[in-house]
Amino acid sequence: MAIIVFLFFLITLLLCVLFPAQKRWLLLFSSILFVCALNVLSAVVIVAMSFLNYRIVRFNSHRTFWVRFLVLFNIAVFIFLANFISWNTNNWFYYSILNEFTNSGFVGVVGIAYYTLLNIANVSDFYFERINANISFTNYLVYTSYFPKLLSGPIEMPSNFMEQLKPSKINASNITTGLNRILIGLFKKMVIADNLAPSV
Repeated sequence: MAIIVFLFFLITLLLCVLFPAQKRWLLLFSSILFVCALNVLSAVVIVAMSFLNYRIVRFNSHRTFWVRFLVLFNIAVFIFLANFISWNTNNWFYYSILNEFTNSGFVGVVGIAYYTLLNIANVSDFYFERINANISFTNYLVYTSYFPKLLSGPIEMPSNFMEQLKPSKINASNITTGLNRILIGLFKKMVIADNLAPSV
C-alpha cells in the first residue's frame, strides 16, 4: 500500500512539474481520485462538506452566528461519522446501502478528525480576514481534499496553502530543498518513530 501511495504521489508531482499552469486541477483530480480509491463515500462527504462550508462562509464570513454555526456543525458531523460504524453495523438497511459505495460493509471516513479541524481553520481564516473572501471553490476544494495531508496532516492555514497553488518555476534550489525535507522526514519516520513505536 505504501509503495502505491508513493508512486501515486510521484506521478502527481511529475504532472504538476510538466504542466504547472494546470497544477490546481491536477491536484484536485488526484486528491479526489485518491480518496475514492480508499472509500467513495468519504469522497462524497468531503466534497459535500467543502461545498457547504464554502457557501456559508463565503457569503457570511463576518456574521458571528454563521461562524459559530459552522464550527458546531463541523464538530457534530465529526461526532456522527466517528460513531456511524458502531451505530449501524448490525442494521441491514444501512449495510446494504453502504455495500453500494464500499467494498466492505462499513464506512471508514478518511481522516475525519483532520478534516473537521481543517474546516474549522477555514472558518476562522475567513472570519479574521486572513484569507481573501473571493477565493474560488476549486482552490477551496483542493485545500480541503489535498491527498498528501489528508491521512496524516499537518493542518496548514488556508492562506499559506493558497499561495502555493499559484504556478511556480522549478529550479535546482527548490528541488534540493524539497529532497532535503523528504529525507529528513523519512529519517524521522523510519529511524526515530519506528524504533520508538514498540515502547509507546
